Amino acid sequence: APYEMFSSSGRYIKDNSPIDMTMVFSCSNMYGAYFPTKAAFEYGCYESWTAYYAPGCAEATAEKFVEMLKSIA
Repeated sequence: APYEMFSSSGRYIKDNSPIDMTMVFSCSNMYGAYFPTKAAFEYGCYESWTAYYAPGCAEATAEKFVEMLKSIA
């Protein structure tokens, strides 16, 4: 993933992947910015304050990754 995702997004992908050995990798150090969860936006944290993306982006993207994995499994 070309952004820094939260561990909960990676966990969602792994938990819902049809592929037994799913590994999730993402960039860090502000390469593509943060993808905070809705909860992070509600709580208010550094990642949500500096995010380039809207609330819900993390969940929607994680769901799309799972769809893509299901299509190739």
